[in-house]
Amino acid sequence: MVKARDVLIGVGVAAGAGALLYYLLTRAAAAAPVRVLTLTASCDGDCISGGTITFSGRLTERGVGVAGERIYVRNETTGEIVGSATTNSEGYYEITATLPTVTEDTTYEFRAYTEDQLPS
Repeated sequence: MVKARDVLIGVGVAAGAGALLYYLLTRAAAAAPVRVLTLTASCDGDCISGGTITFSGRLTERGVGVAGERIYVRNETTGEIVGSATTNSEGYYEITATLPTVTEDTTYEFRAYTEDQLPS
């Protein structure tokens, strides 16, 4: 399997009120992508300490949605798996998680993985 890109989503978590910050880290593929896994994040209102965040995306293979694949979202800053879900018939998934509780503004990086991509 050729990885098209690695995508990290940064989420700024505020001790009071905060905003969702997106940034992407991408790496060029050596060849055309076979499988692509996307990840987006959204908060209800501000991304506040202990609040709810929803991750969503799609897994495709050669442009077609992949059904029945387990997707995991990992907090790359802490190494913790924050949730998992199985893709639907069109390859889409959604995971709801709780943001870490913090006492000062903090930024966490999250990444989506298929089961065979999870770091050991």
